[in-house]
Amino acid sequence: MKIYIYSLFLLFILTSCEGYNCDGIDCFTPPPSFSFEIIDAQTNENLFSNGTYNENQIQIYNTQTNDLIKYSLDNHIINVFSLGWKTERVNATVKIGEVVIFNFIVDAEIVNENCCSFTRIHEFKVENINYELNNFNPYSVSILVEN
Repeated sequence: MKIYIYSLFLLFILTSCEGYNCDGIDCFTPPPSFSFEIIDAQTNENLFSNGTYNENQIQIYNTQTNDLIKYSLDNHIINVFSLGWKTERVNATVKIGEVVIFNFIVDAEIVNENCCSFTRIHEFKVENINYELNNFNPYSVSILVEN
């Protein structure tokens, strides 16, 4: 009798848990933006606001494809919103005029879990320059330029 009750209980558990039903659930979190403030390493001044660099001369491009990467400027801070919308690994270069200021890498994967889609960042790395990470946002960086 105990085996019969246990078998019914087990059958009930296995048939009632058919996984997630995602019908009617619309859940998506966009990828993070990557922000770069370019500052003087000695004075901590923003090099756009003090006139050292011209914001119109910024170029950000994918070093593998040479495609330009879209960005915006907000209070003299470069914001890259165009990465991480698909699974990709991007090696990027930031130039101002003809000078390469730094490189960065973003390795992003689109993930679907529990009825939701989001971007998982496997790697975000700044190369070829000294920098400081923002304590509150791991994708916000102060680039320290030696003048």
